[in-house]
Amino acid sequence: MASPLWSRAELELQNAAMDHLAAGGLDVAVPVPVRADDGSLIVTAGDYLVRLLTWVDGVPLWQAGRLGPESWRALGRLAAHSAHGLRDFEHPALERVSQWDTRRAVEVVDALCTGEPTATRDRVATAMTHFGLVTGPDRDLPLQPIHCDVTDLNTVTVGGRPALPSGLLDLGDVVRPWRVCDPVHTAVAAMAHGLDDPLAVALEVLAGYQDETALNADELEAFWPLVLARAAVCAIHSTRQLQLSPGNTHVARALQDDWAILDAAARVPEAVATAAIRAATGLEGHPAGARLAERLGRIECVPVIDGEVGALVPVDLSPASERLAFGEWLSTDEIAAAITVGPGETAAGRWGEVRLPAGPPSAVAPDTLHVGIDVFAPAGTRVRAPLDGVVTRGSREGDVELACRLGDDVLHVRLAGVEATIDPAVEVAAGAVVGYIARAGTGLLPPHVHVQVAGVAGLPGLGSARHRAAWLAVCLDPSALVGIVARAPAPPAASLQRERRAAALGAAQRLYFREPPEIVRGWRHVLYDVDGRPYVD
Repeated sequence: MASPLWSRAELELQNAAMDHLAAGGLDVAVPVPVRADDGSLIVTAGDYLVRLLTWVDGVPLWQAGRLGPESWRALGRLAAHSAHGLRDFEHPALERVSQWDTRRAVEVVDALCTGEPTATRDRVATAMTHFGLVTGPDRDLPLQPIHCDVTDLNTVTVGGRPALPSGLLDLGDVVRPWRVCDPVHTAVAAMAHGLDDPLAVALEVLAGYQDETALNADELEAFWPLVLARAAVCAIHSTRQLQLSPGNTHVARALQDDWAILDAAARVPEAVATAAIRAATGLEGHPAGARLAERLGRIECVPVIDGEVGALVPVDLSPASERLAFGEWLSTDEIAAAITVGPGETAAGRWGEVRLPAGPPSAVAPDTLHVGIDVFAPAGTRVRAPLDGVVTRGSREGDVELACRLGDDVLHVRLAGVEATIDPAVEVAAGAVVGYIARAGTGLLPPHVHVQVAGVAGLPGLGSARHRAAWLAVCLDPSALVGIVARAPAPPAASLQRERRAAALGAAQRLYFREPPEIVRGWRHVLYDVDGRPYVD
């Protein structure tokens, strides 16, 4: 018996879509409708519509044990294969209104958020921030029929390692939305298995899809905002469903997963996620990144810190630094002693450098990639605007942010660790004093000004070392603003690390990790890898 929520037209759509995919030679099994004795595909039994579908052997992919990158790539490829199989499919019910058509995400969340607490509405609204910016009528987002729900819940596997989908089920969401919605929906579902790094999971799904079907630049730009929109729809839908069925344990589990996915995805800055997506598909990480970097290298900037502090000297604060051999990164006083430089000199922490975290090991890797330059000048040192600009943020205890125009582009300058003396919306000239280094540094660092430049506003000073290229494509080298080159060297390639290991260890010493951590520091019961992630020894 079919769900009473489905109309005959919807069941006919599903049947036709299954037949179309099966006839098109999809490389995994799909159920197909079986005709009754009278030749019909749907029969009536009392108040119910009944149909018979062929059996697809296997176990649900989500029950196949631990899933990894190969599984997510395979799901991405399957999404592309099924979309290719449905590209010329036509049926009147394709144009029906569906809450799972992500084109309708705004109206869906608006309707489902009615009556919800402010905190819930705010979480959803934040996720929808960029939706309208990437889906306007000027965007090239092709429409086509798609499965719309190629996930580990709707696929089966016949076993093996890695677990790969061998069958595709449940065509109840077939509709004609934007083509890019298929890999977006697959990625959102897969993130439940990688909440510590949802972007990495999404990139695997996208890579699999791109192996078969290349998305255009507008689709890639829209990918992460659509991920957030899909996650928001799922989370608020599950919230409403549990209100309607309070004792439904399945919905309760889905609710927990859906909000966890949304929160994990929302922690990744949209600009960084999009930079990673663009770079993974052969595009420049940030559309204006190279142009901004070139212009920044040509213009003359006023140094953020006056020459009164003496010459700036870059210091190594990476996990392998000899300055941090005995746990100095765990104490402000010891950090201050470790960064001591010569008479009349001031230490500067480097851009693009991994920093050691003060926190304990956890399931989620800490943000350790330093995306600015720190100038460790004394508290009270004047901080100046390096370029003409407009103050977009000015906090008495925290940051000053400036929007500075470079040609047709805007460079966002963040000066953190500053007691501001200027208010937002004020225009400032290069060299104007905008604040003073605060008495207390951020975190465990001693007093300093953190100088950061980016193609977008509001980014934090630390990012994910795993997505180093994406972060540094958005947060550019600010050396020109401090008057010295203070960038950390790029880490060696993984292949070089393997070569070094092979030269030092015997062939009988096995590798127990697909991507072995490169341990570079140990302190007490904790080991640290090259990305600054702590592990219990």
